[in-house]
Amino acid sequence: MFRKLLLDEYLPKIADRGGLKKTPYLFCNTCFTRGGHWLNECNEKNQISLIKALEPLGCEAAITDAGWFEKGWPLGAGNWDADPEKYPDGFLPVSNAAKDAGMKYGLWFEFERVVAGTEFAKTCGDWLLSSETGKLWGESGDEHFLLNLGVPEAVDHIYGIIEKKIKAEGIKCYRQDFNLNPLSYWLKNDEPGRAGVTEIKYVNGLYGYLDRIRTNFPDVFMDGCSSGGRRIDLEMLKRFHTHQKTDFWFDPAVDQNSLFSLSHYIPNVAFTAHVNCFDDYGFNSAMAATLCLGWIADGNGEYGGKGKYEAAGAKKLIERYNGIRPFLNCSFYPLTEPNEKDAAALAFEFFDEEKNSGAIFIFAREKCGLKKIELKLKGIEDGKIYSLKDLATDKIFEAAGKDLKEGFVVNIDELPFTKVYKIEQKNNCLA
Repeated sequence: MFRKLLLDEYLPKIADRGGLKKTPYLFCNTCFTRGGHWLNECNEKNQISLIKALEPLGCEAAITDAGWFEKGWPLGAGNWDADPEKYPDGFLPVSNAAKDAGMKYGLWFEFERVVAGTEFAKTCGDWLLSSETGKLWGESGDEHFLLNLGVPEAVDHIYGIIEKKIKAEGIKCYRQDFNLNPLSYWLKNDEPGRAGVTEIKYVNGLYGYLDRIRTNFPDVFMDGCSSGGRRIDLEMLKRFHTHQKTDFWFDPAVDQNSLFSLSHYIPNVAFTAHVNCFDDYGFNSAMAATLCLGWIADGNGEYGGKGKYEAAGAKKLIERYNGIRPFLNCSFYPLTEPNEKDAAALAFEFFDEEKNSGAIFIFAREKCGLKKIELKLKGIEDGKIYSLKDLATDKIFEAAGKDLKEGFVVNIDELPFTKVYKIEQKNNCLA
C-alpha cells in the first residue's frame, strides 16, 4: 500500500512519456559503458556514435556524466561551460542526434560542490561556505566549498544556467550529483544560538530550485545521485524520476540485495541498477529497476564487461526486460528471507492483482548448497490456472493457483543460478 501511495501521489511522471508513465525507465549514462569511469574522454563525436548505436534498443535517454566541462573531472566542478575542445559547437549536435534517435539527451551537474580555482570559486565568493569557522571562502584552506543555496541569488544563478541549457541546447535530462558532506559547512556558518538555520535555509533553497525545474520543464528526465544512493528520501523521491541506488556497480549480489530491500518500500521506477553483462545471472540481478545500460554498443569487440557486444543478444535481453517492466511498480512480495551471504538463495515476486499477472525472480549464489528451492506465490487466486514462462528459454508450464500458493519446487541445477518467470492467468478456470 505504501508503494502504491508513493507511485500514485508522490513520484513525478514525465509529461510526454505516454503509456510508459508508471513503468521504470531504460536509459544510458554513457560513463557506465566504460565501467562507470568514462568521463573526461567523452566528446561530441563519441557520444553521438554511442547514441546512434543504442537507438535499436529503445533507449529512452542518454546522459553524459562528469567531465564535459572545462578542466574536467574532478577539478572542474564549478566550471559549467562546455569544454570547447570536446564540444566545439556546444551540445546541440549531440542533443539533436539523440532527438533523431528518439531519445532525450542530458548532462551531469554538481552545483552544490565548488572546487577551488574554478569559475564559481572565482566569481561566486559571496555565496560560498567554507568548513572553517570564521574564515571567508578566499581565506580558508579548503579545496572544496559549498554553494549556499540558502541565498536566493545563488539559486537564481544556477537555475539560469539550467534554463539556458534546456532552452538553447536541447538538454532534456538533468542528472544531479552531490559528493560532499555538507554538515560541517552548515554548522560552522551558523550564528551563535542559531544552530540549524543555515541548513534549513539551504534545504528549502534546494527543494525550491528543483521544483522550478519540474514545474517549468515537466518533460525533463531527472536522475538523482549523491555518491550513490545517499539522498533517497521522501522529498527527493518527489522531485527526481529515478535515483542511483549505490556506487557499487555491476555486482550481482549487491544488486540482488539492494533491489530486494528497496522494493519493500519504494516503487522500482524510482531507483536505478546498471548492467554491462550478457549472462542471465548478471542481467537478471539488475533487471528489477530502472535500467541504465553500460554496453559499448558502438565498440570494436567490447561491450563494457568482458567479451564482444552483440546487437541481437542485447535486443533479446531488452525484450526480456520489457516483458517484466510493467510489473515492477506493482505489489512486491518477498518469497525468501533477506540474505546477503554468498551461500544464499533469494527470491521475490511482483504481482498486478488487477491483471492477475506478474513476475518471479529467483537466485542461488555461487556457494549455495541447496539443490532445490520451494516457493509459495502470493497474490494469485485459488480457482485459476496460471502459466509460468521462463524468460530465458521461453519454456512454459501451467499450474493451479492453489498449488502455486501452497508451494512449487524449482530445481537448482548449477551455480550461480537464476530464473525469471512471467506469470499470467489462463482464460480457463478449474472446475
